[in-house]
Amino acid sequence: MILATLSPPVGRALALTVLVVLVLFCWQGLVQPAFDLRHAAEAELEAARAVEGRLAAIVSRAEQAEQRLDALAGDLAVRADLLRAGSEAVAGAMLQQELQSLAQRAGAQVRSAQALPLQREGELITAANRLRLSADQPALIELLAMMDAHSPALRIRQIAISVTTVANEPERPRLDIQMEVEALARVETAQ
Repeated sequence: MILATLSPPVGRALALTVLVVLVLFCWQGLVQPAFDLRHAAEAELEAARAVEGRLAAIVSRAEQAEQRLDALAGDLAVRADLLRAGSEAVAGAMLQQELQSLAQRAGAQVRSAQALPLQREGELITAANRLRLSADQPALIELLAMMDAHSPALRIRQIAISVTTVANEPERPRLDIQMEVEALARVETAQ
């Protein structure tokens, strides 16, 4: 064998070289990956801490926004823009009566009025009605203007208009109108 023919200093140098190569392979194969994993874990932990800080700030802002929203809802409850009723059914009936009155004052003929299901939004409810009307164009414009200026505030969810020409008045067509109108209401119970 070749190792037996080498002089002792050259054999020791060769053994030392093999030992250094083995240590380097162990370092590259075992120790360095462990260090890399640790550094990667530390980087992930730092990133998670940064995300946690941002999430805490977002939660804080969300809580502040929720508090402001609660305060605004409280302010809304005392505004005149709400129907005030003793019960949910009365709120729907009040809206229906108010819409029929507006339509008649505008010169529109109410063909039907139907209360729609109420929706609860915290302390407030949304009362809604579906109206079927017959009117001419000036009456419709007047009705829409009255609804726009109305207090409590009215919101038109949906409107459909079809035109019918009357034989003896072709210049004044009749409009068949179907609309869904809603208003916020607060049920006030006697205490």
